[in-house]
Amino acid sequence: KETVTETPEPSSSAPEKVQITVEYATDEILSSYDSFSEFIESEEISQKIIFTTNVRVKKFSFIKVVYEEKNGEFAFFDKGDLHSLQDFSPEKPFLVSWMDFGAIPHRGISFVDENDTTRYFYLATSGEDGSLILTEFNSE
Repeated sequence: KETVTETPEPSSSAPEKVQITVEYATDEILSSYDSFSEFIESEEISQKIIFTTNVRVKKFSFIKVVYEEKNGEFAFFDKGDLHSLQDFSPEKPFLVSWMDFGAIPHRGISFVDENDTTRYFYLATSGEDGSLILTEFNSE
């Protein structure tokens, strides 16, 4: 007797999970791209940082972040767009000249993910190695 096993078709309908990274923009990183979108928030002693994505992202924004302290914990909020991109793609990263001041995050990003959910992240510096990190928060 012969047994026939059906192999299910691989599901390709699930969209790829959005992964956005941020790092300090070096000449080496910048030279690896043909073009990028740019926003200059501060001309003064500013740092250039670069955001990259693994997939095309809708409604990507560089945002102002504020916080309130509640019961000894910080709650972060989106206080409006500083710059928006309708189309953010892996081929064209987003370069920002900004000024980091203080230990409390004051800038971040928002975007619409693969499930059509708007997500918010604040930009912070790692206490371990000084690298940039994005930490998700709920903007209420």
